[in-house]
Order: sequence, then C-alpha cells, then structure tokens
Amino acid sequence: MSIVEFDEERAEIIFDLLTYFWRMARPFIKLPQDRMILPTNASPREIANYLYFLAIVQRGGVISDTPSDRIHELYAKRPDIFDPVEVVKLTREEIRAILNSEDDPKRPLAYKIDEFSEAWLKNAELLVAEFGANALNLVDAPDFLSAYDRVRGRLYGIRMKIFSLFVIWLQERELLSRFQTVPPPIDFHALRLLMSTGVVKTAGLEDSIPERIRLTKAAEEYPMLIDTLVGRPGIRVNERLTDAVAIGCMKLIEEFGYTHLDINPGMWTFSRNMCSKAKQNAVSRRHSLLLDPEVLRTEPGLWGKAKDPCEVCIMAEHCDRVFPSEPYYRLGLLVPIVRLNRSEGLRLIYYPREDLSVRFRSLVRFLTRNGNGKHAASKKEALTEQYSLFIDP
Repeated sequence: MSIVEFDEERAEIIFDLLTYFWRMARPFIKLPQDRMILPTNASPREIANYLYFLAIVQRGGVISDTPSDRIHELYAKRPDIFDPVEVVKLTREEIRAILNSEDDPKRPLAYKIDEFSEAWLKNAELLVAEFGANALNLVDAPDFLSAYDRVRGRLYGIRMKIFSLFVIWLQERELLSRFQTVPPPIDFHALRLLMSTGVVKTAGLEDSIPERIRLTKAAEEYPMLIDTLVGRPGIRVNERLTDAVAIGCMKLIEEFGYTHLDINPGMWTFSRNMCSKAKQNAVSRRHSLLLDPEVLRTEPGLWGKAKDPCEVCIMAEHCDRVFPSEPYYRLGLLVPIVRLNRSEGLRLIYYPREDLSVRFRSLVRFLTRNGNGKHAASKKEALTEQYSLFIDP
C-alpha cells in the first residue's frame, strides 16, 4: 500500500494548468540542461554520456543552474572526462581536482565534491564494464521501471529522481522514444507545488516537529528558526516518500493523457519562479518568524511593497498552503503554513482555458529571476515586447 494519497480530481485540474503554463512559458525559458555546449555533430552516445555525468551533480540544497553551468564550462576545457573510457584511467583524486579546479574561485561543486568525484569514477566504471561505455544502453528496456530496476542500487548517487531526470533529458533530445511515461523527478519544488495545491494529501504524513532538532547542526547556525519550528506540524522527506509521489504522479499523468515532458518542467519552473516569491514562502534562514496568517493580520506591514505572485496565480484558488524552503534545505522538513491572500477580501475565480492567457501574462514578470530558469538572451527582447502591456515597470 502506498504511503501517499492523491486527490485525483485536483490532480487533473493542476496538471491541466501546468501543461498550459509550460507550453506558454517554454519559448522564453532556458533550463540548465539547455545550455550545454556539445558540438553540433556530437553523436547520440556522446550526448547521452554528457547528460549522464551532468545528472550526477543534480543533488543537494543548491540551485541546479550553479553546478550545471560548471559542468558546461568544464566540457569546453576537458571533454575527455565525459568519455567513460578516459575517466576510468583517472584516480578519484585526479577527478576531484578537475571538478573542483583551483582556477575557479567559486568552486560550485565544492558542497558535495567528494560524493561527486566518487560517483564520476564509479559510474564510469559501471558503464565501461557492463554497458559498452554508452549511457544509452542503460535505458535499453521496455519501460522506465524495468530500466531502473536493472541499475537500482548500482549507480552511485543516482536514485529514482536523478535517473528520471537523465531519462527525461534523453527524451527531450529525441534519443529515447520507448518510454511512454516517466516518473517526474520529485524534489522540493515538485513536493511544494503538489502539496500546496492538495494534489498530494498530507494529513497522514504530518508529525509534530520534535525537540531533538535542537541537537542538529542547523540549530547551531539558525537557532531562531529552530525555535519557531519545534512543535509545529512537519513532513519528513525521504526517498520512500519521494519515490511514492513520483510513481503516483506517473500513473495519474498517464491516466489523464498528459505528458511528463510538460508536467515535470512546469512544476519545477512554477515553484522556483512564482511560489518562491510568495511572501509567506520567503523566510530568511536567520529569521525567527514564520508568516502565519495571524502574524500578517497583526503586522500587515510585513507584506512589504513587492508584488505577490499569489495575487495573479493561475492556481491560487486551488492553493491553501505555502511551504518555505529553509526548513527543507536545513532539516529535510516540509512545514505547511496556511496561505493568506494579501487582501483578505480577494476572491480569485477559476479562469476557463480560453481566458488563462490573461492570468499567464500577469505572471510573466516572475519568470525572469536569475538562476531560476534563465531567459534565452535572443528571446528576452521578444518577451518584453510581446507582454509589455502586462508587465509592471
């Protein structure tokens, strides 16, 4: 029995809105994987191996663009380390030095450099030993779950979320057409959107946050935040939960006739660009205050002057909670807060599909945040011109 329950009626509504959102937004968004710089004559094997190694660094509490950009830059200097046959000739220490080069003062992979260098070598060894040094052979199976079962527990640092991401990248480049559906890679952003809109029911997942979190490293760094969290309801995120959500979403996407190639990037982009800017989600890591409705009613000045995307959100009438990112990235916890409209008298109505473009255009200004789905430079002028009537100065 699954540990996760879904509201199927709500899921169909949200998947429809996400599909519409992504198809409208896609021409103006450049995702991290879109910025790779492989030569135009690169073979399917070369592209697949590149994406295989790129997937390794998509882990941890960091904006995905940061490690991705490092990998793209690295390819220009050292294309050899994207060839498994060449990688297995290196030691883990040599790989570590290449990935964490001293000529890059930012060292964007430093936060998990030991894991990344170990994974780089071990996963190259597996490709060479059993898959003909070709990452495409990893997906030589009739469906996603069959392919994943073959490598489950054998790919270092790559579990369902990252393997799903790798498969989706192959499909985006038309290197794989066999798999009809793939589980969306379930990260914080997917969980936040699915839970805040009620697609995933959380009642059976929530527990009171225990006093023992005061003993964590996070408590030393962010004591005020920890004080605020103790005793509140929270959801512990683990692999069992994320895999259950992923499989459940995959089944519903297939049942309703949508595609993960819209739903996955739609969830990720929407949460990172819109939900992250909702005032109640913007909790400072050193903040002692979670913005519950009673707090905002008592101190309305806390709303500030910034625009709140919830006021123009195409999903607002289906969303009754927010999930700030700090508890997740510091403690692996999802902490629900009741969402309050900036104007309590505001009652957003459901827009028929033919009218959704009005709401979408109001959201466009929230799509430009650096590090969260960058605009392709060539599209930015067209975007501004196309939606100039709807973007605030």
